Amino acid sequence: MSAEANKIKSWLEEEGLEHSEISDPNTKLTFSVKSGGNVISVGFHKDSKDSIIIKSQMTFSDEEQHMLKFVKTKYDIVWQLQRFLVQMRLEPIIKWNESRDAIETLDFQRTIFYDGLTKDRFYEVLTDVFHCTNIIRESFVRLGKPS
Repeated sequence: MSAEANKIKSWLEEEGLEHSEISDPNTKLTFSVKSGGNVISVGFHKDSKDSIIIKSQMTFSDEEQHMLKFVKTKYDIVWQLQRFLVQMRLEPIIKWNESRDAIETLDFQRTIFYDGLTKDRFYEVLTDVFHCTNIIRESFVRLGKPS
């Protein structure tokens, strides 16, 4: 394990966050970090010598997909989600199904390069990703409620 990976592991332990190492073919090492029912990945990409990626990958329940499928402003909602994530300085990646009426996954991530890797910066990005996950989940809950 690299010095940076040891550093991040110790930061997670210091703050009492539940975490484990998981296998990912695209990374040298990935930690799965759990908080409040959400799981975020912290990965050391194979092709990068000096960066980590903090990422959320969201999937949506059948009920959430059903709501999105029948909303007339579906693409407006997705556009707003993308814009929100970009404003939070996160890179959104949306994978649609073949008929483009359901989202298979919504990923969003931010890269931190080692020269800017401090505990403060790490937790700032990790917290942003956790908050965005919660806000998007809550948006889908509200979408299903009558106005």
